[in-house]
Amino acid sequence: MSVPTKYRRILIVLNWLVAVLVILGLLGGESLVSELKNNDPAKIGARTGHTIIGGTALILKRARLVIRLRAAVPPHVNLASMQAHQSLYALVLAMAGPGVATSLAAGLPGTLFFGTGTLPATFDDLTARAAMASSPKH
Repeated sequence: MSVPTKYRRILIVLNWLVAVLVILGLLGGESLVSELKNNDPAKIGARTGHTIIGGTALILKRARLVIRLRAAVPPHVNLASMQAHQSLYALVLAMAGPGVATSLAAGLPGTLFFGTGTLPATFDDLTARAAMASSPKH
């Protein structure tokens, strides 16, 4: 097996797709989700979009990790570069974890995707929400 001179194209594409999705999720979470009151009907649509973006970023990041672990590392990749990418993996997981936990604790999948419930009056009393205490309330 020959040593690659650069990362595989799929790894590069996944990396940038996740970067765009994280930025969209952060901007959408800040500007749409957190600004709307939970009793505003538009909040469900905004939260659904936020959830889809975050879930997609998480799935793509995990796919990239699986592919990356099976691929050879180009020789130009140094320890600092590897640590920076590991930090980005940790950041995406740290952002998605509390979001998924809060969503499940509040019963949001049924509300957002199947119309079987309503948003809670507040998310502040959920344990998983405490992990996002420094972010805007949504």
